[in-house]
Amino acid sequence: DKGQEGPAKSVGKKAKASAAEANEKAAGPRKRPQNRGSAGEKRAKKARTDRPAPRQSEEVSRLLRLWNQLRDRQVSSEDRRKLVNEVASLMRGKYAAMSLKHDVSRVVQAVVSFGTAEQVDEVLVEVEPRIFDLCVSPYAHFLVIKLLKSVAQPRRRDSRRRMVKLLSGHMLRLGVHSVGARVVETALEELPKPDARRLNREFYGREHLLATGGDAEGSHRLDGLLKLRPDRRETILTRVWGLLSKMIDKGLCQFVFVQELLCEYLECAGPAQIAKVVPSLAEHAVALLVSRNGSKAAAMLAAYSGARERRKMIKALKGHVKSCIFHRDAYMFLLKLVSVTDDTVSVKKNLLAEIFAKEDEEFTATGEEKAAEHTTEMLMTSQPTTLFFLWLLAPSTNRYFHDDAVKKLMQPSMLPPEGVTVGLGTPLEEVDMSSWVNTSKKTPEQRNREVLAFLRGHLVGLAAEHAQVMLYNAHGGRLLYEIAKRWPSENLHAKILDEMTKMPEQRGAEQERNEDAEGDLPAWEHPKAHLILKWLLLAEAEDASANPAGDEEGEDESHEAPSLAKAFAGQMSDELLEQYLSCNRGAFVIEALSKVASVASQVLDRVASLIETSDVVKGSLAKGNKALAALQKERTPPKAPKQMMMMKKKKKKK
Repeated sequence: DKGQEGPAKSVGKKAKASAAEANEKAAGPRKRPQNRGSAGEKRAKKARTDRPAPRQSEEVSRLLRLWNQLRDRQVSSEDRRKLVNEVASLMRGKYAAMSLKHDVSRVVQAVVSFGTAEQVDEVLVEVEPRIFDLCVSPYAHFLVIKLLKSVAQPRRRDSRRRMVKLLSGHMLRLGVHSVGARVVETALEELPKPDARRLNREFYGREHLLATGGDAEGSHRLDGLLKLRPDRRETILTRVWGLLSKMIDKGLCQFVFVQELLCEYLECAGPAQIAKVVPSLAEHAVALLVSRNGSKAAAMLAAYSGARERRKMIKALKGHVKSCIFHRDAYMFLLKLVSVTDDTVSVKKNLLAEIFAKEDEEFTATGEEKAAEHTTEMLMTSQPTTLFFLWLLAPSTNRYFHDDAVKKLMQPSMLPPEGVTVGLGTPLEEVDMSSWVNTSKKTPEQRNREVLAFLRGHLVGLAAEHAQVMLYNAHGGRLLYEIAKRWPSENLHAKILDEMTKMPEQRGAEQERNEDAEGDLPAWEHPKAHLILKWLLLAEAEDASANPAGDEEGEDESHEAPSLAKAFAGQMSDELLEQYLSCNRGAFVIEALSKVASVASQVLDRVASLIETSDVVKGSLAKGNKALAALQKERTPPKAPKQMMMMKKKKKKK
């Protein structure tokens, strides 16, 4: 037989083996190498790569071929339905096992994406016993995400209840798992609020929910649960922080549900506890700037952190300042960090300078220049950026800030003095904060003054450059008003004056002015622009246009600030005045102009003569003209009693 060896060969092999053993004994015990050399690693790697890959089974190959046809966009709905039915028939009874494989998992997801509700329910029933394994699998968790999005649709109430029941009891383990956290994020986003709240309550502790009845009012939030169980306040907060510590250590701060839980904990724990946990969270502050609750949590960390932690936050923000200030919610963190940091030199150099830095030119793959993501015009007109600057310019003005969350975050940050401890079990309402000290050494006025000294040149220049756009913008107009009011300049006034004196374009006789077409309206008829003009003139009438920080910035008090009212009154022709008085909004602008003492008599005389001569103004019933008439009466001195008697006698004789 070819498979058998002859006796001579076997004897020779035994002799060689005995000789080799004798040589090894003579050489002593063989030492194993401590580290494999580079040559050995290369040989091992080559052996692994040269090894042929295992052949796919015929069933898997067929499924992959069907999947390639199924995902083609050009396939008709009828053909796709047939393909889904064929795939479902091949995988029936093996959905859970197939979804754990890296190559076939996408085929199971295709059944959920393109299949009917009955086929989706069939998949859900089969994977039910192994739902946790699927949630933490790098490949199968995508199937669970697909199932969540499918059952979250309307008219899938029974399937949705089944899915919520499957996930109940696993939220704590999934929430601290790097893969399972994605499933938790999708579940809390896609499911309706009642189901999402039911799952989210598990993070507070199931035993406390059972004690409060589970669905008690307010138990879906941490502060509501603490009100229901005040005797277990310290235990609940300690448990929640232990869970948050695991999430933070595993780098899960980018998930929204983690940010919401952290924000609730910081609000309930209080300033003293926030100061204790800041060192472990300072480096993760930028990762929190994804959602509103994450931005609020980051702002609270900045408020009660020390100088070292604030430097870490400023360093972490490098390169992300523009994206932060343009974000709908993240600007709150940047605003709070700028407002509480005593090192204003570092703030100017690392944060504020980056806001106005010119972006590098970017090009596409074909060599075309990309449009800038954040332009200076957007900087002066978008809502988050204007709110950032408006708080620094006018922090005490309630006209701009209607959100109570922003006002609460921007309150002074106070901490208990050294030696005073506040336990977790004590509610904040019962704590005496009269002896607490501020977390910053400088006064808010001093920090604000130093920051505004840096912002002045940039804001005035950009306001003059984009005044025409800002005047007609809801957010930019407010910023334009505050800049022109605090730092009046001839260049800026000239840009505003151009819009105030620009005559409307000639329109056809049949064309009517539409309030919705705001771009076609002149400044004095525009619903937003006329308010800014009115505010500017009233501010000058109240002598508020003088620079309030002039002495602090080294300006001469004798220097007369440029007057917008004088310039407007000097350039206003009779035709333009008639245009203003012919509409209600324009008449209110002229009324505000007539309240400026330096031009009041001149304006009222021109208005009086125009009312007598112009038929358009005389027949106008605008409320603004009535207000002007009232000013005329106040201006006219009252007649003497004798003159009044003579006038009455003459009337009787006639």
